[in-house]
Amino acid sequence: MQNSIAPAQPRYEANGTGKNLPALTTDQNQLLQYLTKPADCFSLQMSYDGKYIYYIKNEKAGSSIMSRNIANGDEIQLYKHNSFVSSLKVSPSSEKLSLDVSLDGSINTQVLTINSAGETIRQIQIPNTICQASGWMKNIDNLVVWVSGFDKTPRGLYIIDDTLAWRPLFIARGRSWLADSSRDGRKALIINRPERGLSHLYLVDCSTQEAKPLIPLSLEAEIHFAQFSQCEKYIYIVSNINSDRYYLGIISTIEDSPMLPAIIQAYENADLTLFSMLKKRTAAAACWTTPRSTMLETYKLIGSQLQTRRKRAFAHIRELSSAIDGKTIAISSSSATMPSTIHALDLDINPDKVILSSLNRDFVEPEYITLQASDGLEMSGWLYQARSITSRPGPIVISFHGGPEAQETSAFNPLYQFLLKTGIAIFAPNVRGSTGFGKKFAEMDNGILRKNAVHDIKDCVEWILKKGLSTAGRIGIMGSSYGGYMTMMGMMEFPEYFGAGVSTCGMSSFLTFFKNTTPYMAEISKREYGNPKKDFALLKSLSPYYKLASLNAPILLIHGENDGNVPYTESLAAFKKLTTLKKDSGLLSIPNEGHCISDKENQALIYEYITRWFLRFL
Repeated sequence: MQNSIAPAQPRYEANGTGKNLPALTTDQNQLLQYLTKPADCFSLQMSYDGKYIYYIKNEKAGSSIMSRNIANGDEIQLYKHNSFVSSLKVSPSSEKLSLDVSLDGSINTQVLTINSAGETIRQIQIPNTICQASGWMKNIDNLVVWVSGFDKTPRGLYIIDDTLAWRPLFIARGRSWLADSSRDGRKALIINRPERGLSHLYLVDCSTQEAKPLIPLSLEAEIHFAQFSQCEKYIYIVSNINSDRYYLGIISTIEDSPMLPAIIQAYENADLTLFSMLKKRTAAAACWTTPRSTMLETYKLIGSQLQTRRKRAFAHIRELSSAIDGKTIAISSSSATMPSTIHALDLDINPDKVILSSLNRDFVEPEYITLQASDGLEMSGWLYQARSITSRPGPIVISFHGGPEAQETSAFNPLYQFLLKTGIAIFAPNVRGSTGFGKKFAEMDNGILRKNAVHDIKDCVEWILKKGLSTAGRIGIMGSSYGGYMTMMGMMEFPEYFGAGVSTCGMSSFLTFFKNTTPYMAEISKREYGNPKKDFALLKSLSPYYKLASLNAPILLIHGENDGNVPYTESLAAFKKLTTLKKDSGLLSIPNEGHCISDKENQALIYEYITRWFLRFL
């Protein structure tokens, strides 16, 4: 009989006052369980005929692959994996599904393919390698995977058939993915992202691997989506080429040289964030995101033209999928007071059928506010005020999103709602570097400009003080990933303001980040942060690790030990130095987790420690 080894448990270490945290009350524990118990449902995929919707349900101890019949609402668990499944993709025949699985929570993934009955067909795994499904070829259900590892396998896209025979499709540095393929399987549309904020579109011959750039490579812009039109004479793209905003454009497939796209739909103050085609590519659905909401639009596609059919506003839409051969649209939406809800909509949008919803409680609605940075730049954010606090000033936490190429929206956030119930207000700003406010705004923190984004932290604090929402010493700061970096920098640069901070999976040193992150992440991040060789002095000056002696308030560091994006050593090294400096601090280490904490119990534990930390020190 074999002895089973118990899984490693999270570990909490602390210095000074961090050793004595208040326990949650019975009511607070019950609310925490209520907020974190429901499964996270994501990675929506419609079957090509529009009869079924597939999605991942992230639950305690693993992930389930679900299928739901749209007509009668029946839900079936197709497959259960005891590890985190991060993505799924449905083949054109709807007979196969690909799953990206992280066995240890790290960025190194394997790909499984299952059939529509939930039976495993193939397992694709390369040791110490990121192997992710990129999509399915249209003609024969062959899978395309993206491979990036530490061995000699060239980074790029590979076509894999049912015998697991590999052949290269597109080899290039950076990140690449299959955007679409022609009906005969001879041509593929490939988007390559060599650096953050920069991507290129290629038309690739699948037999010779010859790659033809469709848009001039000299243009510094992003392309998020590309798909053939019904006649395959045109390609619809989502891009910000020669524009401050993402728009819907179109290019011809018969031109001999790269060309600029023609804009066929755009808005001055909105970005096209999601786009999907349906009804045999004669119709489409699009999500246009503004700072306050998302507009879902449907179109009739007529060659190089489109006609708008319907519009409907949502607080936030996270995902969009549609039936390429049918007329059904699936979206995942949420608001500050309503957790993620999956809708199935007809092409005409109304009425819609709610496929899946969870939680029903009196949550806090935020207020959208604008403020000015010290250099006059307009910024914005979301202010959540705790109902239990009837007078101000009081405790408040400034929460910075990750990325930095991301946007704080009014989507449901269980941690915010939990902190609010304990009497702690939240201010979640979009400082320079955030997306959703135009390309120029998003690039305002690149390289040496990052010091201006760090100064935005002070401007957010000054706005809070001016409004009488809190006082110095009762202001907390938190964030995850890049938001964790901003947390540490805020506490080091402006120690007179903050009473406590929590950094989750944050970078403490750009120099060690570049040295220890995955080669792919290091490669694409130079444009955003700087080159560790050429910009050594700059990156050191922008790294909180070298400023820890100036810390004035307790800081809690949280990190998944298998994080491949921002290595665990970023928090561990900072905590060791804080220990040497005898600074009040804590370190919560989460084994078998990576950059995104997926296990529901670990999520609850993190929320618990963040809340106890702020209750103790604010």
